[in-house]
Amino acid sequence: MNIVADYAYEIMPNMAQAAKTDRDNGLKERLLRESSLGLEKAIEIVRAAETSREQLRSMKEETAVTINSVKRNRSQNQPKQSSQEYECKKCGRKHKPHECPAYGKVCAKCNKKNHFAAKCFQNSKNIHEMKVPENELEIYIDSVTE
Repeated sequence: MNIVADYAYEIMPNMAQAAKTDRDNGLKERLLRESSLGLEKAIEIVRAAETSREQLRSMKEETAVTINSVKRNRSQNQPKQSSQEYECKKCGRKHKPHECPAYGKVCAKCNKKNHFAAKCFQNSKNIHEMKVPENELEIYIDSVTE
């Protein structure tokens, strides 16, 4: 019995510390819920709680490393757009973002702002109409008689 008492004396501070550091009081509640809580049962509950806490911690660390690596790879593959020139859809020239010469200008085609007529966004309406001189509008009917 002396060995059990020594073991209990040794393990009880660890159990108390584990119960004290339990943030959501779940371990304390579980220990208090047990009607016939013996030393072995208490040790089993505390060890299970510690094991699950360690597994959760390692899962969180693995997830954080995975997420960081995905973010890092995406930024390495894409060049910085602020220093790169591109062909602008609003003016047709190559320039850096936010340096478009069409900014603030009015389109001669649709009278809307921030683009030139050469790159007008408005759908061009294809009207198939012919102008015919007035004298060609007259209809001649010829008839052949015997």
